[in-house]
Amino acid sequence: MKKIDWPVLESVDGRRFDAGFGRKWTFVLFSGDNCDEQCFSNLFYMRQIRTLLGRDTMRLQNVLITAQPLGEKLRTFLLEYPNLIVIENNREHGLYSQFALDGFDEVGSTPRMYLIDPDQNLMLHYPVENDQNRVLEDIKKLMKLSQIG
Repeated sequence: MKKIDWPVLESVDGRRFDAGFGRKWTFVLFSGDNCDEQCFSNLFYMRQIRTLLGRDTMRLQNVLITAQPLGEKLRTFLLEYPNLIVIENNREHGLYSQFALDGFDEVGSTPRMYLIDPDQNLMLHYPVENDQNRVLEDIKKLMKLSQIG
């Protein structure tokens, strides 16, 4: 586990986050310089995983952090994701370096998903291509064992 020291962040819809994203489990996707088809696929799976949690759906929130301002294609795509928290153009806060893991690509160079617990600890990370069923199993298991969030 690695504690994340969140900077003050503001979402594209104007919500301000002072110390992380609250007392929920949080799926974070860093999209890098552009959100390609794999990024779109991961956003879709993040939404599906949240939905498949059933009664625990409200314990998980999804966050997209982009390195660049949102392009028109991504803005249009995100209309299908009303519950997604979107933070754009955010490399200058030092946030990316906190998610750096030994032996892996630079954060944001490929879309990688991270799971943060309600205490703001980095719990798990998933590569750009992953088995969504195993990710869902992981999250269900963590939520079953955890009384927080």
